[in-house]
Amino acid sequence: MMRYLSFALLFLVAACSMPPADPAREVQTDRAYGFVAAGDETGLASIATDSLKANLSGDVLQQMKGYGSVQKPVSAKTVQWQSNFTPQVSAYRIVREYTYPEKVVQFDTLMARGKGGAWQVDAVHINSFTASQIALGRFTITNKSPLHYLILAALVVTPLICLVAVGFAAFRRRWGWMVFCLFGVGQISFNWATGAIQFQALQFAVLGAGFIKGPLITDSWVMFFALPLPAILFWLLGKWRPKPARQPKTAVVSQTVE
Repeated sequence: MMRYLSFALLFLVAACSMPPADPAREVQTDRAYGFVAAGDETGLASIATDSLKANLSGDVLQQMKGYGSVQKPVSAKTVQWQSNFTPQVSAYRIVREYTYPEKVVQFDTLMARGKGGAWQVDAVHINSFTASQIALGRFTITNKSPLHYLILAALVVTPLICLVAVGFAAFRRRWGWMVFCLFGVGQISFNWATGAIQFQALQFAVLGAGFIKGPLITDSWVMFFALPLPAILFWLLGKWRPKPARQPKTAVVSQTVE
């Protein structure tokens, strides 16, 4: 049984790991960002599709230029990417993040390639964020309300309840309960930055809790947990106790006296 559980865990880890972006597309995105940050219409047009060239103008680039910087960033990384390949047309979208001492710039690039052609930039979008905006996406526990700390405690306690119940269920060889106790029912989502709460009754969460954050640097952390109802029922119904011993079957022998 433990062998199968290990295989399942490895499968989940492999499924959650995202492959890296194409380095060539990252280089092309950095090049496009350099043209936009410098306001170089000619340079951007040299790697752009006809559709993007038709929308390029000095005024547009001047507005976009104000969001970027020609200085070398402190760091650069890919925060999101996706691709779509067909026999006729292929598309590749990538979001790069450039960190500077005074701001963070995110540059979204859509590249397209026709059959047998080269990759060209089809659309660009640029935005920059100040320190106060970036703070919305950071996880901190200082100067928070009692509700924040209550949610944080639930994130720790709920998985422990599930795991302890799963362990006892496996020890008692109650395989059905072992699976049920892995899940929580009725999910509560909590936005760590804004304090907004959302409840979904028909929702299940593995181990009853978790947290997510969007790819953008300003995206808030969202904590979620669910009531470990199966684990609670496991304890209340006494399923943690040993199974009752099976009574041996006794044969009843009848004798007819004539």
